[in-house]
Order: sequence, then structure tokens, then C-alpha cells
Amino acid sequence: MPYDDTTVTTVKTKQAMEALFKRANCHAWRFTMLPAYHIVEFSYMAKDGLVSTYQVKLIPAFSHQDWDKALAGEYRERQKKALQTRRAAAWEQAQRQIWRVCYHWLKSKFEAIAFGLVEMREEFLPYLLMSDGQGHSATAGKIFLQRAQWDGHELADVFSGVRLLAPGAVTP
Repeated sequence: MPYDDTTVTTVKTKQAMEALFKRANCHAWRFTMLPAYHIVEFSYMAKDGLVSTYQVKLIPAFSHQDWDKALAGEYRERQKKALQTRRAAAWEQAQRQIWRVCYHWLKSKFEAIAFGLVEMREEFLPYLLMSDGQGHSATAGKIFLQRAQWDGHELADVFSGVRLLAPGAVTP
């Protein structure tokens, strides 16, 4: 997997991400660390004054269940401690890996925006944080996918009359 041998700490990666946010004129950001996943949020004020907040969920490539099974076996105390040490090291490496992937992903997106290839709202639209209308927040992509009812190539009840283009179709 990409970055599975990275030695860059999560602290240094987050500092580098903060520098990216500053260069991209984001005016607020935060990192939330939860046991099974992490969240990166950042806010951006467009030239028209509209502030948009974006959210990305990071899920480390680490199986707590696999390690729990391994630790549940019959081991001598020394073997169990060695397994626990290996589990902690694997968890730490998974943390470094997912943060590095996110950093480079964000960096490439911000570079595309800086070069004028795309606009901020277009590039991060699936990650736009919104209200789902029921008092919960979710990303635009998640809300869209939850509400989309795929009926062939038509997205019923999401965009009236909007259809997915067939492969190779060109519109004027």
C-alpha cells in the first residue's frame, strides 16, 4: 500500500497540512481523532463571501478485530506482551500512513485549484459539509448517495430530468 513504510510522524504531517490550508486561504481547520477513524475539516471563504466547510473521513488500514483475535489465543505472558507491542507499532504505522495519504491527496487538490484547473467548490463538492434536513450533518456526497435511487441511468428523486451520460457521449 502507498506510504506503508513512511516514517513521518502524524504531528509533522498535520503541521504540513496546516501549511497547505494557510496557502489555500482556508480560515479554519481541525483534526478530530476517534478510535476507529479520524476527521479532517476545513473552512474556506470564496470570493463571493460564501463560507463552505469540508469534511474528510480517514480510516486507517488496520484491523482491530484481527489483532484482538490474535491476542485472544493461548500465549505465555512474554509472547502476549510481544504481540501487544507489535499491535501498537502496527497501529502507529497505520496512523502515519493514512495521514500521509491525506496530506498528499489534499496537496494535489490544492495545487490543481492554485493552477486554475478547477475551482475549490467543484473540487471538494463531495466533501461539502451540509445539514441532511433531519438535524444531522453529513457531506454532500454522502447525502447524495443516500438519497439517490438508481433507476437505470436516471437519478430518480434527486435531480428531475438529469441523466447520466452513456460512455462516449458528448454534449455541446
